[in-house]
Amino acid sequence: MRPNSDHLRAAAPRPWEMVAGCVLGLFGVFLGAIAAFVSYKLLIRGTVDAGPLIFLTVLWAVCVLCVITAVRLVRGRTARSDGGLFAPWILSLFGCVFLLALLVAIFQPDGELAPIGILLTLTCGSFALAFQRRRAKEGALGSNHDT
Repeated sequence: MRPNSDHLRAAAPRPWEMVAGCVLGLFGVFLGAIAAFVSYKLLIRGTVDAGPLIFLTVLWAVCVLCVITAVRLVRGRTARSDGGLFAPWILSLFGCVFLLALLVAIFQPDGELAPIGILLTLTCGSFALAFQRRRAKEGALGSNHDT
């Protein structure tokens, strides 16, 4: 019997990755449909408040994240050279999206503190993880080319 830590690090069987990818892909498409409907309603109304804009930004970001993850799971590309599921540029892109939503939330006159705190956490986390992945990738490249 393997110790717990080895069992947790073991890769999931391939059929389960495909099932999880399909379920996650359907969830992403469902979120995309909701985001498209909300975008349409906001464009028809003509005015955009901070609350719906933040909700829409996070919804689109989660939609794209789900679809990218689903494609990676279905295609079988779950292991990257830097050890993560997502490339550093994708993490940086999500950091920029969350930063934009954070700036919109800050400059709204009736802004609440809860969305600002959540968006600040998401922004910092995305950029920190992207930086960590870049450093891991550069470290792996540097160690392979040493003479």
